[in-house]
Amino acid sequence: MSKCYRVVKRDGTREPFDIQKVKQSIAYACEGVDVNPLELESRIDYFIKDGIKTSDIQLNIIEHAKQLATSQTPQWLMVAGHAFAMSEHHGYALKGKTFYEIVKYIVNKGFYSKSLLTTYTKEDFDEFEQSLDHSLDLNYSYAALFTNKHKYQNPYELNQHMHMVNAMRFGEMHVESGVGRNEFVRNTYRMLAERKFSLATPFMSNHRSGGNTASCFILSIDDSIDSIFENIHRIAKISKNGGGLGIYLGKLRAKGSSVGKAKNASNTVVQWIKIINDTLVAVNQGGKRAGAGTVALPVWHNDVLDFLDMQTEHGDVRLKAYDVFPQLVVPDLFMERDKNQERWCTFCPFEVKNVLGIDIHGKYGKDFEEAYRVIEAAIDSGKLKVCKVWPNAREITKVAMRSNFETGLPYYTFIDRVNELNPNAGDPEAEGIPCFNLCTESNSNVVADKYAHVCNLGSINVGNIETFDELEAVTRGAVRMLNYGSLLTNHPDEITKAHSERYRTIGIGVMGLHDYLAKKFSNFQDLETISLIFEHIQYSAIVESIEMAKVFGPFPAFEHSRWASGEMIQRYASQSKDPNKWNELQPLIDEYGIYNSQLTSPAPTTSTSISQDASASILPVYSAFFSEDNSNGSIKVAAKYLSMNPLTYGKTQSKHSALEIVDFVSEAQKWVDTGISMEWVFDQTKEGFKAKDLYDAIHYAHQKGLKSIYYIRSIKQKDNAEESCVACSG
Repeated sequence: MSKCYRVVKRDGTREPFDIQKVKQSIAYACEGVDVNPLELESRIDYFIKDGIKTSDIQLNIIEHAKQLATSQTPQWLMVAGHAFAMSEHHGYALKGKTFYEIVKYIVNKGFYSKSLLTTYTKEDFDEFEQSLDHSLDLNYSYAALFTNKHKYQNPYELNQHMHMVNAMRFGEMHVESGVGRNEFVRNTYRMLAERKFSLATPFMSNHRSGGNTASCFILSIDDSIDSIFENIHRIAKISKNGGGLGIYLGKLRAKGSSVGKAKNASNTVVQWIKIINDTLVAVNQGGKRAGAGTVALPVWHNDVLDFLDMQTEHGDVRLKAYDVFPQLVVPDLFMERDKNQERWCTFCPFEVKNVLGIDIHGKYGKDFEEAYRVIEAAIDSGKLKVCKVWPNAREITKVAMRSNFETGLPYYTFIDRVNELNPNAGDPEAEGIPCFNLCTESNSNVVADKYAHVCNLGSINVGNIETFDELEAVTRGAVRMLNYGSLLTNHPDEITKAHSERYRTIGIGVMGLHDYLAKKFSNFQDLETISLIFEHIQYSAIVESIEMAKVFGPFPAFEHSRWASGEMIQRYASQSKDPNKWNELQPLIDEYGIYNSQLTSPAPTTSTSISQDASASILPVYSAFFSEDNSNGSIKVAAKYLSMNPLTYGKTQSKHSALEIVDFVSEAQKWVDTGISMEWVFDQTKEGFKAKDLYDAIHYAHQKGLKSIYYIRSIKQKDNAEESCVACSG
């Protein structure tokens, strides 16, 4: 190559082009990766020209490394990641400044909380600077670093600054527990930077600046105009602050019910859903995306048909709401009658309360069945007018399934199971759990206009965990992080703050399960290993929550909970091969209580899993090598151990039957105290496919004790679920 070419360095000076420097850069990018650097070197002539910037040369190296990446050669994405990390470090605007100077500068720019400068001394900053390890960026693929830069980092920080400052923010709340504050910060930093644990999207976006860090919210709307519009306001505020919403509408009166003295004046609940829909679209999340929420209605509500049709391509266009995610709340009695093809009655809760004096809300199991039969008899006798008798309950299921195949929705919530296993079922102040959150992994007691469910989420990246001792340490660290985060968060509303203070709900999830199994040359039929992982997480989380209770006391509703009664520990002990270790926890809970009412909630992790180079959630990958399209362009993503074990990754989610997925998710659910986001993929092009496959799967999930079914995807169907995953937990 001609030596007459000159390049422009980052400081603006010019110098002759030196091919050896480019080769050194390529060699560094390829270091430790099983690739041939000559493949990348051979492309140099394609982009060198006189006056080119050295930064552009580096960007071209990145682009060509990305182009070399295929499903057979995914390791080139690590080369692109190395080159991207080099580019970021060389071009960093605050290069040469100390960590203290960098943080102070970013605080003054408004991207970091001022509390950092009042909590920590300059000596602390110097100590943390010694622990900053920018070489860890070389363990990140291009997709991971790109996602962090464009989605989570502010304009003035590097990747490792982000992790360290996140750890420092947690450290602001740390109370001595055998580990001093600065040691806690260093340990937490390593856990985050080495990607053993991933914070959810609201944490990653808002924690360092001092905003809302909670992912999940559930509101119950009462049957009054004041409650409806007060909650519309709450929906706007929560959406503005980056939270995903579950909105229970089962209390609202049905179409044809009276309003005041005016008979037949009430409209369908879908009219209110349309307002919620437009609110979520209008109040976007920091300008990055539209808000997202699931609207929940019980299958006994008389507007259920309008509800199930509101996103299909048929019916009244004035009753459509395409930007929310419908959730069908289903009791066991309906599942039984559907299975037996027996009749089902729908009715208006307002009329039932006025005429029969029955408040159906909060009832589950036998209490619900007894109330339902009284209502059913009143319908037969003509006492109730706003009602409908379906000769066969399966007719409702068929409508729901038709919507599933068209839109992927509704979600299904098996509400009796949810409340039967509710750790806070005995709280006299609560009305029970009405529905799930946006991604069907989180819930707790809700009271309309008094307590709105709120939960802080994060996920253990089990693909990066080597031993069960390490899994214990990471889980216990996760409990601290999520709890400290809930103390630091800026709650969007008083009723979410009240809930957080009363129940202290956190949600530790899991990602990278497919990676873990690939690394171990195992698969999703290994139910024993899957069960053992989740048992270990739940046990370790409880142990740490007890430790926190020793310092901070138990959550305020503890005395009415199933933790206090011993039911929670008894359940886990009865499922374990080592019941003694579980039974040893109850005396500690009796003495100290437990800090959190709920601890575990595996979420979809659609976005954060990319930054972690991990398979999303606990499910098989959709594809082991794919392109992720977003507002910043298209990026290639490869499964972490694809080059080592393509066989395990070969059985993607669509190649697992829904029943197989239920089998391993139910193993995890035995140990999870809240819920799990479980999706299915049905290939309608597959020979022998029939709608009954979905019907059987829904009943199998219910039979196996699952609490919910999240999005139901179909091959050849346009998928609009991604925004919900990102908006909630990330």
